[in-house]
Amino acid sequence: MHKTTLLTLIALAIALTSFGQAPEAFKYQAVVRDAGGVILTNQAVGYQLTILQGSPSGTAVYTETFSPTTNGYGLVNLEIGTGTTTDDFTLIDWANGPFYMETAADVTGGTSYVIMGTSQLISVPYALYAKTSGSSTPGPQGPAGNDGVDGTDGNDGLSAYEVWIGLGNTGTETDFINSLTGPQGPAGNDGIDGATGPQGIQGPQGLPGNDGIDGVDGLDGATGPMGPQGPQGLPGADGIDGVDGLDGATGPMGPQGPQGLPGADGIDGVDGLDGATGPMGPQGPQGLPGTDGIDGVDGLDGATGPMGPQGPQGLPGADGIDGVDGLDGAPGPAGTNGTNGVSVNWLGSFATAPVSPSINDGYYNSTVGISYIWNGAWNIIAQDGTAPSSGSNANTLLYTVDGF
Repeated sequence: MHKTTLLTLIALAIALTSFGQAPEAFKYQAVVRDAGGVILTNQAVGYQLTILQGSPSGTAVYTETFSPTTNGYGLVNLEIGTGTTTDDFTLIDWANGPFYMETAADVTGGTSYVIMGTSQLISVPYALYAKTSGSSTPGPQGPAGNDGVDGTDGNDGLSAYEVWIGLGNTGTETDFINSLTGPQGPAGNDGIDGATGPQGIQGPQGLPGNDGIDGVDGLDGATGPMGPQGPQGLPGADGIDGVDGLDGATGPMGPQGPQGLPGADGIDGVDGLDGATGPMGPQGPQGLPGTDGIDGVDGLDGATGPMGPQGPQGLPGADGIDGVDGLDGAPGPAGTNGTNGVSVNWLGSFATAPVSPSINDGYYNSTVGISYIWNGAWNIIAQDGTAPSSGSNANTLLYTVDGF
């Protein structure tokens, strides 16, 4: 952080006379240096000037700020009373002193002001008091007098630098400005530490130092925990195929696969002629089941008589001894012929139900695998995958006690 040294060169007020009015300001000039004493030239700086009443830590009666730029010699020229402020410079009661001026600056041109010092105003701004001083009421202004004869122009005055050279000093104007620094005053009491500023930008990395002499190797430390697995490396080149190993033992048989779709039904063979029935011989031992023969063509089922109500089941009795088969009785008289069944008008196979069917019309729905008959509504008579009775197939009409 820069530390600024402020050197007051001139602080003067325009003298009041009976012929004019003093301006509400007085001049202030200073040289701005950094902490190393280097003059800061052509640089924007921030100033805050405060006039204190009564003591160096007295009441602030006026505060103003400036944002000047130093010239080529590091000088700033200010007019106290004309800066940016919310106070009124004309309300200062210069007769009720003493007054002090506190100077604060920000060499970066901002508003983070650092107090540089406080000095007493000895006499310069008190000329402003003269405009209201006096114990008598002034008389009316007299008429203007005649202009006097112009006097002879005076010789040009010497500049401060020329006066300095005339005193026997040598050097440039910069040397002259540098020489204006007064003797260093006694060190003031340490102020309260300011708030820690923000961390500065990290400087560039320094050059690496020379390698030191290698020290003696220390004892091996304990093995640290395993680090996380690194990313998978690129796959290596394929190696040469090895010799095939011996075939392993056959594994256990896997579970049985799902049942395949049923095959198409074969064509039914023609039934042979029934032979004459011989006398029934004694029942022999049950033989092994023979191979199923080809189903003959099924005849039409007769009408089923009405079923009587089922009685309650009795307790099973003990099996009696089989008696000797009696002689066959004489054939009974032939029963009355049953009522002829109703035939089905088979329409065929369709993906959807036929439109405008008639009673006893039947069809096979190939979309759902079901056979239907119409008796005012479509009723199921057979269904694929359901075992039909009496060897019927998907196109066979099933007769129930409720009719078709």
